[in-house]
Amino acid sequence: MKTAPLRSCVVILSLVSSLGGGVVAAPRPQREIVATVDGTAITRDRFEEELKRWGGRKALKKLARRSTRRQLVEMTTRGLVRQIVVQNELKRRALTIPSSSIEARFAWFRLRYPGVRGFHRYLNLRKMSEARLLDEIRFEAGLERLLRADGKLKVDEAAVRRYYESHRFLFDWPLRVRVSQIVIKIALPPTDVNIARAKSHIEALRARYLKGERFENLALQYSQHRPSAGRGGDIGFLDEKMSRAAWQRDLFDTKVGGITKTHQRYRTDFVFYKVTAREERGVRRYQDVRSFARQAYLASVVATLRGAYLGELVRRARIVVQPGLEE
Repeated sequence: MKTAPLRSCVVILSLVSSLGGGVVAAPRPQREIVATVDGTAITRDRFEEELKRWGGRKALKKLARRSTRRQLVEMTTRGLVRQIVVQNELKRRALTIPSSSIEARFAWFRLRYPGVRGFHRYLNLRKMSEARLLDEIRFEAGLERLLRADGKLKVDEAAVRRYYESHRFLFDWPLRVRVSQIVIKIALPPTDVNIARAKSHIEALRARYLKGERFENLALQYSQHRPSAGRGGDIGFLDEKMSRAAWQRDLFDTKVGGITKTHQRYRTDFVFYKVTAREERGVRRYQDVRSFARQAYLASVVATLRGAYLGELVRRARIVVQPGLEE
């Protein structure tokens, strides 16, 4: 597919200048280099990749429209410059980001937007791709690491507890159940014969469980949803807010340790579920959500400090923009 020319990127000079960095013109134009930030190159490919992360698959088409071009270029440029100054500062000071920090942020995010539908609903609302979300999480974790190193981010138990008490609505969660599944797919084409065979197969597996076989072993050996089969059928927590279909309503009527009826989902497969845990609707106790309250508190403090801190990093950076990108 032919992509839109990046002639509009000539406006990067003024856009990056507005960030407050020390911007100079490059002595010689290089077609594949959009700009450099403290010696780190922003290539045309990287610019386009970041553009697609910001705007999704249709971003390059939007770039060709005058009405959206400047906004897209500005968002992309700001994002790249800020990413690079944070990465360079971490490298300069030999600071690393613990994987636990990224995992904690992602866990807090998934807890607030549970389930596949909740996850994609959030992405659509933010007009953000999944790759862009992960970049954002890593960026925030890096910024948090720098603020900690500078002594600007101090957390104590009393502060986290006060945050929890004043933001209890964040921890007023709906009914959730933790679920494991066994899935048998309907062979293609989905004729009556193939549907009957799949149903017979899963009913036989359900009967074996009721006779005493372990659910995890049956899922590992027979379930045809491979990602969950490798975990003994576990698919994590499902949120009652997301329940619409009959099989979903059946889940929330099932007691812990019980299994649901066999359900056909569309014309693709049959499934039955086991409920392994249940969390009732309501505000969670502080001791049960302490780690999430801490993460939420940290995020709020970082959000307060990020503007001024990033502005200072960008002002200290040497940003060189390549001219002659109109072709």
